[in-house]
Amino acid sequence: MSFGIKQSLEFAINVFERLTDYDYSRGLVDTPANISVERLRSKNYLLAHLHSTLLPLLRQQIGDLSDVLRARGSLREKPDLVVTLVLEIQPKLELTLDRIIRVINDVIPGPVLEPKQKEDQHLKQFKCYRIFGLVNSIRKEMQSELASFFVDSRRVLERLTLPVERQVAPQNHPHVALQSIDAAIRWAEGSELPIIHNLWQSNLEEVDGALEDLLVVAHPANKGHTQPTIQLAQSFIPLLRLSKLFFKKMAAERIDRQKGTSFTEMSSHQLTLLDKSVDKITQHLYNLVCELEDNADIGPPHAASLSGHVKSIIYPFHSCLFLADLYVVPISTDTKLGLSLIHFKTCDILLRPKKTPDLNQSKIADRY
Repeated sequence: MSFGIKQSLEFAINVFERLTDYDYSRGLVDTPANISVERLRSKNYLLAHLHSTLLPLLRQQIGDLSDVLRARGSLREKPDLVVTLVLEIQPKLELTLDRIIRVINDVIPGPVLEPKQKEDQHLKQFKCYRIFGLVNSIRKEMQSELASFFVDSRRVLERLTLPVERQVAPQNHPHVALQSIDAAIRWAEGSELPIIHNLWQSNLEEVDGALEDLLVVAHPANKGHTQPTIQLAQSFIPLLRLSKLFFKKMAAERIDRQKGTSFTEMSSHQLTLLDKSVDKITQHLYNLVCELEDNADIGPPHAASLSGHVKSIIYPFHSCLFLADLYVVPISTDTKLGLSLIHFKTCDILLRPKKTPDLNQSKIADRY
């Protein structure tokens, strides 16, 4: 590697270090931001520019950068070309990121309190729930995931300074970073429906993964757990299948967009309740499965803890059912969705929590 390329490589590495620690708080004040409808409406053109131009451009640049850094042949055979391409992308990416930060900090120049408004159903895209979610998605989630991506990118370039025999395959995967940008686009766009759909879909995937892990523990041929533990794990299968079925039903629902529906009649308080309820269900199911996985022989303390996880999902499950029935079913094109929810409302698991779920509840899941 020539001296000139080494200098360029060092410069590119320093740029990634700067991007990792990029300041998202420039121009922000410590007091809560003014998020009055009048002010937000006057800045709506900036939000439109954010979701239609700036964030998609950032997504493209992150993808292009990852493609360059993951090209194994080029990294080993043409490191000078890789460095040149990286140096071409970096200033454009930094400019885009800077513009995004300036826009979001202009529109929302301070922290936003957790949304608790109960009377803002009519505000549509200006509900506090959406503004809070937008700020959180860019200043926390996207910032964190992009920082991790830039750290990985820096390490890929640092490997180029090593002898060929010591270089390992680059671990530069943009998937999570791109997901964080996609989430920011959804929040910036303003419609509640993609946000709610993603809530169901992402938690469906997590519950599905937890169910797969539970089935491994519950398998009769499992040699890593005692027979009573295996039987206990088997008793929880209907609960996870029921939860998966509920999320699947909600993730698959279709909204009648021909009516111009982009928002629900939920207030920020109700949307936040729905968000937290779905996350609580998923988290308790995940913890339940982890406890079964980590303990080969379940004793009374663990059994009590497992029972606690089951009881802890009852209230959030009912909150989800109530909100879905009242606000999602009326704008769904699936005329059978409301009927489907009746089966969940009358499910014995959700009406009378026990130490272990009733195995007969598997019949409910079999109906679909």
